[in-house]
Amino acid sequence: MTRKPFGTLCRVVAGFTFVLALGVVLVSCGGGGGGPTPPPTTDVGNLYPLTQNRTWEMDYNETERYSLKISNREETYDGKTQGTDTYKITGTMTSPFPVEVAIEEDSYSAQSTETHTEKVDGQVVNQETDSESHSGKERSFFTNENGEFKWWGMQEYDEETGTWGEIEVFPEPLLMFKGGVTSWTVGHIEGSMDIGGKEVEFSGDAVARLVGEETVTVPAGTFKCYKVVYTLSNVRFTWPSEVQVTSWKFDETITAWLALDVGMVKREHKTTLNASFKLLETGATGSLSYSRASTSRLKSR
Repeated sequence: MTRKPFGTLCRVVAGFTFVLALGVVLVSCGGGGGGPTPPPTTDVGNLYPLTQNRTWEMDYNETERYSLKISNREETYDGKTQGTDTYKITGTMTSPFPVEVAIEEDSYSAQSTETHTEKVDGQVVNQETDSESHSGKERSFFTNENGEFKWWGMQEYDEETGTWGEIEVFPEPLLMFKGGVTSWTVGHIEGSMDIGGKEVEFSGDAVARLVGEETVTVPAGTFKCYKVVYTLSNVRFTWPSEVQVTSWKFDETITAWLALDVGMVKREHKTTLNASFKLLETGATGSLSYSRASTSRLKSR
């Protein structure tokens, strides 16, 4: 399951399925006239409160589907996940970071159901459905100073050994929010996703845009929020060496709703990928259709 602001863009991306890589370049830019009014830099700290021992819960729902066709054969996957994330600001630390960062710990539990289907000439020849429960925890490291909310790194917990793994320090922090402007560059993203047992690598430039203010109702109540949309531009793919891709279209959008003195109220994450290809060894042609959509909502605080 994917829970972070840059789910597909970030590791977890328990799932993240999509993995956050490094090499972030931050260049802020102002918004044009006539757009929404951004919060002043003094309010950004209240959009992402990093108060010691602050705890909140978010529910999580995700659907993931893909169809992989080669000649007369088709493989499909249909997955659904429901779960809860419990977040807590557990303290601060400095080393190995160049600045003091707040530690956000995420403990999650979820239930997933997935169905794999194989077809030949349109007829089902094999179908399997599995369900499983899974849980875990991880840490993210943030600062919120001078009107800028930055994400500095991550750390995963090893359930088998019962210990925290090595901290992954980003070469440059991701700029998740910037006060006083309506658009800014978040950073350069590199990642990968596993589709049908094949790893597909991608990269792109993440940008953010403040859309405006919106009232949102979630299980924890009704909140007046700032709405921010994150997208990828200049996207590039590195396909498996045995495949010649003839066309593709990719879209990645994350929408976040943030409330003063509350933080993240709601998050939606959508990814689609459609591609046509040719297998170099056999000459067979095929197509890929992939989609993923998730929603997180504030449950309690």
